[in-house]
Amino acid sequence: MKNFHKRMKMALGANHFLANMLDHRFKGDRLTDEQRAAAYKLIGEINSNFPRSEERRVGKECRSR
Repeated sequence: MKNFHKRMKMALGANHFLANMLDHRFKGDRLTDEQRAAAYKLIGEINSNFPRSEERRVGKECRSR
């Protein structure tokens, strides 16, 4: 099992995590915070209008009220 996780880390990248978040079946539910951060970083590099992590956090707090 250790080798499986090692290979998975080598094979999967931010683009895979972003795809997982955007897929309506998965919605990123099982991603770690690190994987989610990598996906957000990637989308931020692709689109400079995408909010930075601090701005997303504030937006998330507003939605939960």
